[in-house]
Amino acid sequence: MSRQTGVSQQLDESQPGETQALVQPLGHEAYSVYGWVLERGYVDPEAMLAELDLSRDQLAETVSTLTEMRLLRPLPDGTNVVACRPDVAAAEIVGPLEDHIQRVQRAANQTRSQFDPLMSMYLATESRKRREKDEIDVLPDRASVNALLDEAANSCTSEVITMQPGGGRPREQLQRAFRRDEALLERGVKFRTLYQHSARFDAATRDYVGKAAKAGAQIRTVRELNSKMIIFDREMAFIPAAGSERGAVVVREPAVVAFLCGIFDESWGHGMEFVGELRSQSEERALANSVKSSILRLLVQGVRDDTIARRMGISVRTCRRHIAEIMEQAGAESRFQAGYLVAGRQLLDAQD
Repeated sequence: MSRQTGVSQQLDESQPGETQALVQPLGHEAYSVYGWVLERGYVDPEAMLAELDLSRDQLAETVSTLTEMRLLRPLPDGTNVVACRPDVAAAEIVGPLEDHIQRVQRAANQTRSQFDPLMSMYLATESRKRREKDEIDVLPDRASVNALLDEAANSCTSEVITMQPGGGRPREQLQRAFRRDEALLERGVKFRTLYQHSARFDAATRDYVGKAAKAGAQIRTVRELNSKMIIFDREMAFIPAAGSERGAVVVREPAVVAFLCGIFDESWGHGMEFVGELRSQSEERALANSVKSSILRLLVQGVRDDTIARRMGISVRTCRRHIAEIMEQAGAESRFQAGYLVAGRQLLDAQD
């Protein structure tokens, strides 16, 4: 039977959360001592004390640490100590760590499998209890929202539909979303998402959509979306909480969920397919014209620039650039005049 290493013994005796402490970080003294021994091929305490500016206790402790880390080893005859290859030392140290990780992972998997039947019981009971009481929950923060989103995604069996207003989303948020979405698609869950046209011009969103579309998701874009929503199996809907950018309201009341699904279905019917990239310059022009058409309608209504930008999912700067182009095209001296001039020439419908 092979001799168990010190690290392996420590790992077997360690408690959860203690593994990080098993391999101590090397300080600058360790590098100095290792370099000295590597260069000369031996340990000479008196010379090392003089040259390395270490105390006798520091030197002894450092040599002991390097020996424990397999970076120094005594000669077979015990006459001295020499430096070892760091890659060999690392393999000897890391090997037991990796074995320990595998053992812990197997134990975790076995433990988790015991909870699966209980989770099914929990979900079934909670589903029944929710139908018997209040069908609306308010989640106050992002952590609780993400936790319930993950739970809903794990129990979803048939369909997910989402509306994502605004332009592009942060890349980190999209990466998290793709991991959850990919797991759904691999289980055969139908996945449909609506974005605004402006999202097509965001690189991170295009990357996400390209991967999601290849995995089987269906994505379309429309000019305007009023509110964000995520609906699982047409039974549970997540919508933004009023006055909170991080919270959400979870709705399970069938009539309300059906109403929200109807809003999605209506918008979906007007959407343009999006697979992650603009297919042609003509498509890009068509999208730009569609955005300008919506901006014109809002100009006629006297809506402010920042409100128009928010509703179109674009920056205020981009919105004002579109407005300037519209005014130049119409030969107008004011924005309000531009809206009416273009409307009078029936260009609103022509640009749809």
